[in-house]
Amino acid sequence: MKELLGRRRERLVPILIHNLVSSRTTDATIDGKAEVSLGYLCFDLLCVILKPTRWYDEDCGDCGIWAAVRPAYSVPFLITDSNRSQALAAREKWLELLEAGDLAVENRTDR
Repeated sequence: MKELLGRRRERLVPILIHNLVSSRTTDATIDGKAEVSLGYLCFDLLCVILKPTRWYDEDCGDCGIWAAVRPAYSVPFLITDSNRSQALAAREKWLELLEAGDLAVENRTDR
């Protein structure tokens, strides 16, 4: 899987960003409890495969990559009608980074 992902990471980024607003539920869960939408899984993958840039708060220190994501770029675990606007706004922020050329894929295989 890591090899496949490694060869395709650059092409995955626009697809992941496009799907940040998907409210389709998945079999994935957070801590075995909360349902997770496809949009959140795409967000999660972006955080793992991209080098931290403007979407990442470097002042956060050792709080972990997901806690260091700036709120404007964050997507809810489960996208619903009531929080869909947050996912849409986050997608716009990610698209701005993509269009500005400010997203770079990490060449790491250990993440």
